[in-house]
Amino acid sequence: MIRYRKGAEPGALAAHRATPGADWSGFGGKQEVREALVRDQRGICAYCQQFIDASPATKIEHWVARGDGPDGELKVLHWPNLLGVCAGVSGAVKHCDTYRGQLPLADQRLYLHPVEGQGPDPRDHLRYQANGTPYAHPPSAAVTRDIEILNLKCEYLRRGREQVIRDLERKLMKVGFTPRHIETRLRELDGTPTQFVEVARDYLRRKLRQVS
Repeated sequence: MIRYRKGAEPGALAAHRATPGADWSGFGGKQEVREALVRDQRGICAYCQQFIDASPATKIEHWVARGDGPDGELKVLHWPNLLGVCAGVSGAVKHCDTYRGQLPLADQRLYLHPVEGQGPDPRDHLRYQANGTPYAHPPSAAVTRDIEILNLKCEYLRRGREQVIRDLERKLMKVGFTPRHIETRLRELDGTPTQFVEVARDYLRRKLRQVS
């Protein structure tokens, strides 16, 4: 998962929410919401960290799932509850909200939250092995469950993360694993949208601790 700050709420969403009897199915401003989500998330899926764009292939996800009791109905038009996520299908493999959506509603509830101020920060709880496998650190049943709910251990995503780590290793080997070079790479992550950005950030932060 990523962690990001929400920008301004789309006007179409605010106007629709203020309409008596408003619901998600009758909302005609979904493209405006999609564009705002992609903008705020810098073109990165909130869950798996692959690139997304403002095309219809990018899905608008409800962190608290629609239909999940009173809270789900309350938050269906709530801006902090909406996320931009990828199509969630890589070959025959489902992940992200596409995988989550096939589970019973009671089993879809997540612990970590991509939006600042809305719940536990994924950066404080998710780590990645050298082969790209995500795990909970410190150990946590709730975090492990999030990984399972979104199928973030699937082989397709694991290989993508591993490649990011290997590419970073090769670049740093050329210049040396010095604090200055590692810190430069970390600043680049803040300035340039990068696929699997939190995987790269986790790797660099651990390297920085080792050499500092």
